[in-house]
Amino acid sequence: MMIGYSELDNILDEMIAETDSFSLQEAIDAVNLDKLMADELLVLGNRVARNLDGRDDLFSAAAAGLYQTRTGFFCNAQFIVAPDAFEIENGILVPGHRFAPFCSQEIFSSEIEIIMEDINESLPIIDFAIPAEIAVNYHLLLGSEQMFDVFVAENSNNKSVMLNQTGGNIVLSVFDVREFLLETGFVAGDLMLFTVKEWNEGVFSITKFSADERSGNKKEWIKQLSVAIIAADNKDADYMEIPEQLATALFRGGKALLDKPGASLDEFIKESETVQVSYANGATMLGAIEDAEETVETSAEVPEGVTVSQGNVSDLNAMLKECGSLMTQNEIEAFILDQCWQRQVEFELLFKRCFIPGSLIFADDGQEAVFMNMLEDLWERISSRYDRKADDIKAPVRERGLELVEKRLSWLNELKHLDIDQSGINEDILKSMAEVAVRVSSMFRLLALDGNELSPDEAEGLFDALDQIGEMQQQYIEDFEMQS
Repeated sequence: MMIGYSELDNILDEMIAETDSFSLQEAIDAVNLDKLMADELLVLGNRVARNLDGRDDLFSAAAAGLYQTRTGFFCNAQFIVAPDAFEIENGILVPGHRFAPFCSQEIFSSEIEIIMEDINESLPIIDFAIPAEIAVNYHLLLGSEQMFDVFVAENSNNKSVMLNQTGGNIVLSVFDVREFLLETGFVAGDLMLFTVKEWNEGVFSITKFSADERSGNKKEWIKQLSVAIIAADNKDADYMEIPEQLATALFRGGKALLDKPGASLDEFIKESETVQVSYANGATMLGAIEDAEETVETSAEVPEGVTVSQGNVSDLNAMLKECGSLMTQNEIEAFILDQCWQRQVEFELLFKRCFIPGSLIFADDGQEAVFMNMLEDLWERISSRYDRKADDIKAPVRERGLELVEKRLSWLNELKHLDIDQSGINEDILKSMAEVAVRVSSMFRLLALDGNELSPDEAEGLFDALDQIGEMQQQYIEDFEMQS
């Protein structure tokens, strides 16, 4: 008899807790309690592979069928943080994106613990007001959507500053490093060296060392991490959030990147000659600089029998892009909520609103089946818990945002229908349209946050912001029409 899902999870949890690395076959052997026949064993193998590939506490070397626990890989790993003049002057360290690739994604930045190694005491955490334009720099590598979520979660007053772009300070949880700076004689130009103590709990130790004590060559380290990021830039990596891209690249780059850290993440993104933060599918990601002199050719092999399709079946955003859709999951979720608000509670109506008939080109029947299942599950999950009363103020704001989305999609679909090569479009216009999409998408995420109530005054402020965004989007479209 085939093992149940709950028992399967328990056995794999125990296996992962007891070893740092293992093969897919070892995992299958561990759960094959009833010594199944060949046909049932194949089904079990697919189930085990899907389970392991979906876990965020493992790295997968898919082509070799091997898995590495993140706890084991990052154990005693080291990385550098180079605090800037603002932080040193104010005696603070902003966690931002600095620790995200080196601990579980379940750990919020304010939950990180940093232990001063010399005196075995934890750095205190304080609230600190930081100019919004400065705060963005410390959170850039979280990605646009996660950065916005962090700001709002840190302090509810931050959202008006970020959404209305009125300038001013936002309040964030930061580490008070005044004692550390004093005790170590830290000065501008010195660096902080962190060691991962507990990946799953987000615990790190901190020591100071000077720039000339770097154990690795800065330029070479940046080059190696850049190569690893580009090498991971396949159909799955395109839809990872930036911290996951970085963590995966560190795994692919090997322990040398963590044993001899040559640069901080802040230095990396500023000085890499081949990798940049770019916009895709309404969000930010790391990608290759198009005109870079060096490129890396990669090929991703999938173990035979592991997936049900030649296309991507693990991520809805990935499938949307592969199938030729111009939408994102975040926008679809907003459309679902709007359908519920409009009392249009049939899945078929949602599908017709989101997709032009015949516009989705699937890799095969397997991908289409998974796509439809994911979409229907998303519909059922959101519509079944929809609270119309709680949505009374948010719904009109979301509806206005969706008008901008539909305008953008209509314009892009028109370009597609006319077979206009987007490579010939002014790059600044496309980038500006992407920035508009990110801002609207961030607003959708804000509206969808559980427990996040919106006052009439806040709603009015969002309407004003959306009107400004709409004017910007219309201007970009008109600028394109004048150039074409």
